[in-house]
Amino acid sequence: MASITLAELAEKLSAELHGDGSIVIHSIAGMDKAGEGHITFLSSSKYRKHLAECQASAVMVKGSRPRLLQRQCACHERPLFRVCH
Repeated sequence: MASITLAELAEKLSAELHGDGSIVIHSIAGMDKAGEGHITFLSSSKYRKHLAECQASAVMVKGSRPRLLQRQCACHERPLFRVCH
């Protein structure tokens, strides 16, 4: 994956971005392997507990889970995406 800012990625994915759009993403990784410059994903609320240890620069949340997204925004400072596809 080529480097891209979160704002650019959100535009390409037609995603709703909550947070700093200037952060640069280099690749995607699972929550357990993600670090700075990675974007990860939260596909189920059962993995929410792992966000505290996750080092990803951003987290992608499925659009069908708006309440989950709202809770994550309240609990974490890292940018979040809401993808509605």
